[in-house]
Amino acid sequence: MKYSIPFFILMSLAMMSSCDTNSGSSEETILSEDFSDGSNWTFTTDDSTANLFTIVKEEAMLTIEHPTGNDFASQLAYTGDKFTLKSGESYIISFDARGTRFVNMEIQENDVDINNDRRRFTSYIDKDCDLIAENHIFSFEFTMPLTDDKPGLVFDFGREPAGQVYLDNIKIRTTP
Repeated sequence: MKYSIPFFILMSLAMMSSCDTNSGSSEETILSEDFSDGSNWTFTTDDSTANLFTIVKEEAMLTIEHPTGNDFASQLAYTGDKFTLKSGESYIISFDARGTRFVNMEIQENDVDINNDRRRFTSYIDKDCDLIAENHIFSFEFTMPLTDDKPGLVFDFGREPAGQVYLDNIKIRTTP
């Protein structure tokens, strides 16, 4: 059975690592996270007794028993070292995921209205990801419309259904 996972990448929380290239072009790793200790992540939820974030075998495990229907009611956000994403540059975000529900990934403004649209969390990329029991590598390319020196990366788990999600190897890199 296939489950939909909303994948939310926020610009103020971003991560990636380099990948192999055969073209001779170089890539720059902007962010690379593997959940070896989980210290660069914060989980916020409006029901801490039922929605949990733990590290199991160096993977993030999120258990959502009481989804509220609001995307950002339960969020896993990157809170490690800050980085910059530059206007006109193309990037790839990738991560490993599996589970019994969907996840939403978003990169966005991080509580600062950089593009002057009177919103503090405008998305640069916003993807829902369908998950299955087997691990899958998700990869998305995006081009920055402006420079953001504190972008956010978040995974949202607020919507239905209840279930578990495993995340690992989250990376952001420049395109070759």
